[in-house]
Amino acid sequence: HLPEGMEFPRRLRFFHWEAFPGKVFPRTFNLEYLVELNMQHNKLEKLWEGTLPLINLKRMDLSKSPNLKELPDLSNATNLESLI
Repeated sequence: HLPEGMEFPRRLRFFHWEAFPGKVFPRTFNLEYLVELNMQHNKLEKLWEGTLPLINLKRMDLSKSPNLKELPDLSNATNLESLI
């Protein structure tokens, strides 16, 4: 599990965490500036609820995520070039 109170930089642009242990994406994570999300081999069941501001997101890799049941609404990810 994640350490309680763990915070991420507000303007984080690249996030790579292989084998992420949690079942849901951290709520304290700001996705507004994110360009690349790489979370291969994770235990996620769900990423997040609703539509988030993902206008900078270009690449998302969730490969080898056997527990992931559905993807969130990516309609605001207008610059998304690669979804794996």
